[in-house]
Amino acid sequence: MNTGIIASRYARALYKYVSEVGNARQAAAQVRRLQEVLATTPALQQVLDDPAGVSPAQKMALFASALAPEKLLPELDRFLSMLLEKRRMDLVKFIFHDFLSLSDQGEGIVRVRLVTAAPSGTLETRLQKLLQEKTGRKPVIVTEVDPSLMGGFRIELEDRLLDASVRHQLDTIRTQLLARNRRIV
Repeated sequence: MNTGIIASRYARALYKYVSEVGNARQAAAQVRRLQEVLATTPALQQVLDDPAGVSPAQKMALFASALAPEKLLPELDRFLSMLLEKRRMDLVKFIFHDFLSLSDQGEGIVRVRLVTAAPSGTLETRLQKLLQEKTGRKPVIVTEVDPSLMGGFRIELEDRLLDASVRHQLDTIRTQLLARNRRIV
């Protein structure tokens, strides 16, 4: 069974549903918060995956409490109830990921993660301008500083990775040297 295909179908159905109702932005904001909660609390995912340990009503209460004090949208409430009924709660992370990708495409947004060895505002500005021109979508850049890169940068754009860091280049050279030294002459 391919969970990617199943998750993307559920995500498309949810996106179509909330778009028709007119709550796509609110749903995306709530899904983003729920996704953050699931990512930061692995025990919650284990509880959701357990078919017998916790009742569906208690699982729905967990989702509602994750958004407190804001109330869960009725569309999301129905959707999550349906996932519980169909025993597809193990796919919720994948569904949320695909749903947010669809939502970003619908809004004309491209999400980018930029990791640099040292803070660089000029790189971020140049990247923003370049992505705007190339994709025609508004880039939302999340910047992180990771000194272990030693220099350069790493860009994650949707499902692509561009690693122009010194650490990556040194790892590549090391791998090539090891492969060369293993040959029997």
